Amino acid sequence: MIREAEFKDISGIISVVKDAHGKSISISVPLDSKVLRKSLQVCILSREHYVLVVDLGGSIEGAFIGVTHQIWYSRKKQAADLFFYVTEKGKGWGAKMMRRFITWASEDTGVKEIMLGINSGIGDPERTRKLYERMGAIKIGDSFVLPKE
Repeated sequence: MIREAEFKDISGIISVVKDAHGKSISISVPLDSKVLRKSLQVCILSREHYVLVVDLGGSIEGAFIGVTHQIWYSRKKQAADLFFYVTEKGKGWGAKMMRRFITWASEDTGVKEIMLGINSGIGDPERTRKLYERMGAIKIGDSFVLPKE
């Protein structure tokens, strides 16, 4: 089932993030568990963040973190995804998490657009793109990374 994250989920979310990080293009960027734990605490407490988990029988098998922030050229806000990943056991729950995020962002009257990204290099970006398009998103560009060795 999908539900909002609680403090008791932080260790499970960290495991999901570690799994994702190990498969991402950013694997050379060291993951600091203490920094990650603190960031998750802030996200769970913040009204500007939305943290969801896929909880399958007490095991966290997916996580989504979204945020709203003021658009730099406007008084209005944008909602954006910060992290979106499901483990092999959590496959099939991603679309439901994304719909929950879109609903949450849409209910905030200050949010005027929702920005979704495919930036990790994990999995099948074409499948994720199709998911976003089914939900009404329009592709607007590409992202690039210059990894430092």
